[in-house]
Amino acid sequence: GLTCKAQRITRLIHMVSRPALNIEGLGDEAIIEFVEAGFIQEPADSFCLHLRKGEIIGRPGWGASSVTKM
Repeated sequence: GLTCKAQRITRLIHMVSRPALNIEGLGDEAIIEFVEAGFIQEPADSFCLHLRKGEIIGRPGWGASSVTKM
């Protein structure tokens, strides 16, 4: 399962990778950042990030265009 934080991050990174869903703008560093921030806890959460757009834009390195692209 996804009980261990390291397992959760590894599985989420694989899920958004090119061989899997190929979600552009959501790479390894972003997954780690969003898990740490509590934005993503399970795979389905990655599809709800648009609901946290305002919170993400306020984070260093995230602007409106990068959030929209993701």
